[in-house]
Amino acid sequence: MMDLNPFKYEHIFSYTVTIQRLDLIKNSPFGMRVMGYVGGGEVLGPKVKGKVLPFGADWGIITTDGVVHVDVRLTLETDDNAIIYMQYAGTVDLGGPEEYENYRAEKFPAKSYIQIIPIIETDHPKYLWLNRLSYFGIGRVDFSIVPVSLKYDVYAFYSLPD
Repeated sequence: MMDLNPFKYEHIFSYTVTIQRLDLIKNSPFGMRVMGYVGGGEVLGPKVKGKVLPFGADWGIITTDGVVHVDVRLTLETDDNAIIYMQYAGTVDLGGPEEYENYRAEKFPAKSYIQIIPIIETDHPKYLWLNRLSYFGIGRVDFSIVPVSLKYDVYAFYSLPD
């Protein structure tokens, strides 16, 4: 049996965003480019509360095997006016080449599920601890409602001593 390194994780916040516009570049040399522009959102959680400002976007690429590689930049503003920048990469497994072709035809699944690795930065004294952590997030996109909505849960994870 392998001797795995001990760790723990902790929920930091959850957030929702709406997509105000979705553009596709269907024949990019890298796959199909999907650009979703953020219309704003809400941040709720035990450690951070506030809103998602309406300035960010996802500049993802979908490969012909049906995998979305997300590339997101967002700005959060806390209830006490701290500005937090968050970028993340991640993946959505649409299922395969058929789902890729459905996206090209602008036939989106009702829901998709996302795994992300955020990087967070701020200079606000109350939230400097955010700069020192590593994160993962679990999310879902809901195409069945207008505007399109996404919800994420963001967790910090920590190595523990033996």
